[in-house]
Amino acid sequence: MLRKKIAAFVAIPTLAFSLAACGNDGKPSKEDVSKGLTKILSSQPIMRKAPSNVVEKLSSCTADKIYDKMSEENLKAIADGKEKTMVRQGKEKQFQKDKEALSSAARECATKFRKELMQGK
Repeated sequence: MLRKKIAAFVAIPTLAFSLAACGNDGKPSKEDVSKGLTKILSSQPIMRKAPSNVVEKLSSCTADKIYDKMSEENLKAIADGKEKTMVRQGKEKQFQKDKEALSSAARECATKFRKELMQGK
């Protein structure tokens, strides 16, 4: 069960990260990125059983790791809680870089909080 939850946490942001928002109103705060991740993760069936404080910790940890590594537009999409948007033409390389940063951060944070994830069986 633990492996499923960790795998799900790693996969969810990656799947949800069909991102690359169209608008660009400046870089959102780290807190807004964390809140957006919490919204995205909480909407996923496998994460609904996880305690809300653990989902918030995972989101905060992930936001800390991605904040200075991802593009403003993709951070904005996450902060807005968008699960899916279009990859803008000419932004494919940035999208891939952002996707890898998000996946790596999610993996690290899921490992860090694996014991707490188990409590939400």
